[in-house]
Amino acid sequence: MADDDPLIRDYLSARCSQAGLKVECAGDGLRDLLKVSKEALDLLILDLHLPDVEGFRVCERLKDPKYPPLPVIMLTASSDGETIRRCEELGAVYVQKGPQLWDELSVAMRRIFETSKANDEKFGVTDAARVPKVLLVDDDAVILKGLKSRLAKYGIEAVTASNGMQAFWMALREKPDAIFTDYYMAGGDGYYLLSRIKSTPATKHIPVIVCSGSMRDAKVRMPVERNLRGRGEAADFLLKPVSVETLLASLRRHAGISVGG
Repeated sequence: MADDDPLIRDYLSARCSQAGLKVECAGDGLRDLLKVSKEALDLLILDLHLPDVEGFRVCERLKDPKYPPLPVIMLTASSDGETIRRCEELGAVYVQKGPQLWDELSVAMRRIFETSKANDEKFGVTDAARVPKVLLVDDDAVILKGLKSRLAKYGIEAVTASNGMQAFWMALREKPDAIFTDYYMAGGDGYYLLSRIKSTPATKHIPVIVCSGSMRDAKVRMPVERNLRGRGEAADFLLKPVSVETLLASLRRHAGISVGG
C-alpha cells in the first residue's frame, strides 16, 4: 500500500489486517516500486497523488515485463471523468476517497482476490449467484457495446477492454471464464495479450478466442492461426464479423459456458 497520508495508511492497514491480509506500507511511489521489484505481492493499493511520483506513472512503469503482473487499486479524491477514464485505460480499479472508502475498497479487493466463502466473510460482502463472465477486447467501442448487450440477453456478464494492455489487467482483476479478443489493436495487440495471459499462472487457464477482420486471405491467416493454436495460446480463431451465435458456440465448446434464453 502506498499513500503519503499516515492516517489513511494506518486505517486501511488495520482494516486489511483484520481481514487476515498481510500489509506492506510505503509513503511514496518510488519506494513502492522498489518493494514490488523485490517482493511477491498480490495487490497494490496506490494513492494517485504521491509526493514523488503520480500514481498513473507507477501503473505505467508496472507494465514493464520485468515486473510481475500485479492488480492495482487507485485511491483518489478526484471524481472527474478524465481520472476515471485514465484508471480504466491502465487497468487500475478506481476507488474514491471519502466516508465510504473501506466499503468500496473491500468490494474491489474481494473482486480481485479469488472468490470464496471465507473471503466473503472477511470483507463482510454477500454475493448473488455467479453468472458466466467473458472479457471482450476490441478497439471498436461500437462492437464492444453490441456484443455486451447481446451476451447479456443470454445470461452472460461481459466486461470490456479496448487494448491488450488494459485487457491483461482486467483479466487479473475480473477472472473471466473466457476472453474474446481482436488480434490487431493499438496499445497492445492480441499477440501481446496472449503472451501475457498464457505466461501468467493466475490467468494461463483462461481460454482465449481470437478474431480478426484483416486476415480473410487464408494465406495470411493460416500461418498465424497455426502458430497460435500450436503453442496452445488460442482456443479458437474466428473471422469478423462474428455473429453472437458463432461466439456462443465457441464459448460453449472451449469454456464450457452454457447459456440461458
